[in-house]
Amino acid sequence: MNLKEWIFTTDHKRVGVLYLIGSIAAFAVAGIMALLMRAELSTIGPTITANPTQYNVWLYTHGAVMILGFQIPALTGFFANFCIPLMIGAKDVAFPRVNALSVWLFYVGVILALLTFFIPDPPDVMWTGYPPYSTITTGNTAMYSFTVLILGFASIIGGVELPHHRGLHARARPDAEQAQHLRLVHPGRLCPATDLRAGIGHGGVADLDGQIPGHELLRPDQGR
Repeated sequence: MNLKEWIFTTDHKRVGVLYLIGSIAAFAVAGIMALLMRAELSTIGPTITANPTQYNVWLYTHGAVMILGFQIPALTGFFANFCIPLMIGAKDVAFPRVNALSVWLFYVGVILALLTFFIPDPPDVMWTGYPPYSTITTGNTAMYSFTVLILGFASIIGGVELPHHRGLHARARPDAEQAQHLRLVHPGRLCPATDLRAGIGHGGVADLDGQIPGHELLRPDQGR
């Protein structure tokens, strides 16, 4: 196996496999966090740690990695990249290089998420990052927001392929019955990207509230 071919690949099947490898690794990390939480709750009082922030970090990491690092990349990154071009009889996706960029942005986001365990003020805001807790915690919410933005852009860039699959399908297999089978597959390819865009606007940006001087979205004393 030539490592260089995998790093610079634009083949949709290899990109799908890279998504699968990353999502399985993310699943393992999320599983470890779940085991730590259950071990901590197995007895009354502190079992592994007496620091409540540490438990919150496990909880945050489990939710964020399971949703943003496993569920979305496994469903849209692996299955969509590997299967949909084969289903419509296309040689590749519409934009192979853009598709390859999405998987490497995903890996950058995974690395940023793993840095949670090495920075002195890890985020502990749950994977949703909802205020008001995210605005008063001492955790590094700016890093969380940046990580979500990177993973969100990876999903959105991958979702750009969706509108063009219709055209590829029409040219490759202009069969009404085939189109009927794929009618629900294609919209599902875009849904996670749309969900992430909503999450970025609602939670990711709101997490920066009060963290950057002059940037205050939530002011209860002013009715907003």
